[in-house]
Amino acid sequence: LSEKHQGQGIVTNSVEKLCDFAFNDQGLNRIQIKCAVDNQPSRKIPERLGFKFEGIERDGELLSGGVFTDIAVYSKLKSDL
Repeated sequence: LSEKHQGQGIVTNSVEKLCDFAFNDQGLNRIQIKCAVDNQPSRKIPERLGFKFEGIERDGELLSGGVFTDIAVYSKLKSDL
């Protein structure tokens, strides 16, 4: 999202609706969210929605410029609802 639209709950609400659709309409059992360890705004989204922190994937993503970054891994199971 552009900066002027960040911090308004738009992404959190969208992820919440997508999870509901995935679990209830599509029959998925597990949803996983990965985000850069240093990206605190992105990490707050799964934390707010009750996802469980599973750990750090070392050098899990290649950024522009050829630099790798560690990734925080979160998951939610249908049974967590």
